[in-house]
Amino acid sequence: MAGRLPKIGLDYASWDIDIFDKDTKIDKLLDAHGWNGFAVYFYLCQRAYGGEGYFYQWGYDDCASTARKMGGGIGSGTVRETVGYCLQIGLFHKGLFDRWGVLTSRGIQKRYCMAIKNRDVRRVIAEYWLLQKNEECKGLLKLPLNTNLSERNVNFPTGNSNFPEENTNFLPIKESKVKKSKVYKNTSYSFADPAEPDADKEEMEVITLTLNDKTNYPVCQKDIDTWSCLYPAIDVMQELRKMKDWCDSNPAKRKTKRGVKRFISGWLMRAQDKGGSGKYTKYEERTVLEKGIEEEEELVGDDW
Repeated sequence: MAGRLPKIGLDYASWDIDIFDKDTKIDKLLDAHGWNGFAVYFYLCQRAYGGEGYFYQWGYDDCASTARKMGGGIGSGTVRETVGYCLQIGLFHKGLFDRWGVLTSRGIQKRYCMAIKNRDVRRVIAEYWLLQKNEECKGLLKLPLNTNLSERNVNFPTGNSNFPEENTNFLPIKESKVKKSKVYKNTSYSFADPAEPDADKEEMEVITLTLNDKTNYPVCQKDIDTWSCLYPAIDVMQELRKMKDWCDSNPAKRKTKRGVKRFISGWLMRAQDKGGSGKYTKYEERTVLEKGIEEEEELVGDDW
C-alpha cells in the first residue's frame, strides 16, 4: 500500500521580532521602496514558506499576477522594482534567480531548517541549496533537480530513519536531462558566467589585485554588486581592471592586506565624484586618481 506523501511546505513561518532593529538589508529596502516594498518582499517569502518551504519559483512575467493577488493598490511596476532591489542587496539570492528562476536566500533556508528539524523525511533540491553542512539540519538529503520530491515512487522509509549526510547513492545528472529542466530566463538581471551550477556565484573570484607581499587579493561578485549600488555612475568592473593595472605597474606602491579595501573604496569614490567614465582623458584620469591615492597614503601610512 502506498505510503502518505511527505510534507513539503510549512504551516508556520517565524520572523524575528527585531527584524526592524538589526537587519540593515530591511532598512535599505524600506528606505528605497517603503512599506509597499516590504509588503512585496514579505508576500514572496510567505509564498516560498507555504509552497516548497525554502524557495519560490517566480519570474518577472509573474509581476502582474503577484500585484493582483496582493491588491492594496500595489502595481506590477512596484513588484518588479522591489524584487530587482531585493536581488541587488541580497534579500534574495541573485545567482539562483538568474539561473533557475527561484527566489530564496540563506535566511529563508535557515528558517526552513529550523521548522523541519523534527520531520522524518527532509529532502531539498541540491541546485537550489545555499547552506553549508554546519548550518543544515541533520540528515538532510540533497536530491538532483530532476527528481520529483512529491512522487510516491521515490521510496524512502518513514519513521525515525537515519539518512546519510552525504548524498553518495545518487548518480550524477546527465547533461541532456539538465537541459530539459524548466528554467526561467530573467533578462533584466543576467548572470555573467553560466558554468558550475552548484557553485555560489556571489563568492566566486572575479578579479585579483596584487599586494605588496606579492600575494593576490580576490574580489568576489558580491563585492562588485555592492560597489555598483554605492557608485552607480561608474563601471565598477572597469575601474577594478584599472586598479589591477596600477598595482602591476607600481610594485613599490602596492597595498597591504589591511589597506587594500580602503584603497578600492577610495579609488571608486574618486571615480564617482568626477562624474563617471568619459569625463577625463586616460592620462588625466590616471593623474587624478593617483594624486588622490598619494594624498590618502600620507594620512594612513603603513596601514595601506
